[in-house]
Amino acid sequence: MNIKKENLKTIVEDDMFEIHILSKVFKGYIFKKFLKGSMFDLVEQREINIALTEDQLIQTAAEMLRSTYTFKPQTI
Repeated sequence: MNIKKENLKTIVEDDMFEIHILSKVFKGYIFKKFLKGSMFDLVEQREINIALTEDQLIQTAAEMLRSTYTFKPQTI
C-alpha cells in the first residue's frame, strides 16, 4: 500500500486500485476507488460526513482496498 499527496487530495494505492480521498467543503470526506491507471473506471464511492483523523482516513482507504467484488452479467 502506497500513500501520496497531490494538491488537495490523498491517494492510497495498491497494485490494482487507487483510492482518492477528497475533503468536502464544510466537513467530511469523499473516497473514490478507481481501477489503477484509469480515471474513468470508478469502482466504488463513499461519502463520510464527519471529521476523521489522518489515521482513520488511511484505515478507511485500506478497508476499501481489501474489498472484493463479484460481477454477474445481467440477462434480459
